Amino acid sequence: MRNITFAAGVVVAAALCVSCGETGTPVSPTTTTQPAVAGDNGTQPGGAPAAGADTAAAPVGLTGVIRGLNLRTGMFSLVSRTGTRTILTDAETQVWRSGTRVRLSALSDGQAISVRGFDHQRYVLARTISIR
Repeated sequence: MRNITFAAGVVVAAALCVSCGETGTPVSPTTTTQPAVAGDNGTQPGGAPAAGADTAAAPVGLTGVIRGLNLRTGMFSLVSRTGTRTILTDAETQVWRSGTRVRLSALSDGQAISVRGFDHQRYVLARTISIR
């Protein structure tokens, strides 16, 4: 799965270089130091978070209910008593139900979950998601 994600990232990077007229070699996603963040117009971040992004963010634990789940992009909103946060998942995210690891597709809107991950201010990069 990591190889597929890496290959997809390289293809996207190459496409971006071609579209902007750059003729040099595209930078590998594994060497990118900037994490994906939401745009100024309020759109949610897209694409895979940058490798090494965990080291620049504080660990966080959240509990709430899933809203607006998009399994294709691995993003959703987590609604809790303290507010709503954008949650991003990637190939490193593990999903657990009753002590058993399950696929990301086991998540659905309205489910109560706990998320442990890294707070990047505009989003949380999930490392473990526990279905409650």
